[in-house]
Amino acid sequence: MSVTNPDAQSGSLANGFSVTTATVPAPVVNSVNPTTGAQGQTLSGVLINGNNFQSGATCSFGVGITVNSCTFTSTAQLTANITIAAKATTGGYTVTMTNPDTQSGSLANAFYRNTGKRRHCWTL
Repeated sequence: MSVTNPDAQSGSLANGFSVTTATVPAPVVNSVNPTTGAQGQTLSGVLINGNNFQSGATCSFGVGITVNSCTFTSTAQLTANITIAAKATTGGYTVTMTNPDTQSGSLANAFYRNTGKRRHCWTL
């Protein structure tokens, strides 16, 4: 860094100023809505809520659930369109979103896949 006065006198200091990379906070996934889906079902409008999301983020629901699209809505919300495989394993799935800067956030058991079979109640 160098400084020059109006009278042309100057001084300098080596390494007197440095530029660092801005620290961007990692994303956090707080909730998913809806939280369930059935085997063979396609769901549009699945909301992933949290914070520090970036435009261009991607989302994942795990093996057996295909993400057809993941749309940036705001820094606090993504909207996913997903298809659950006909033979997807029942139980809880971790939902993960990844920003273009490669930072990611996950929520374990945020989405549950059920069998999709209807239960019948009989009254006698």
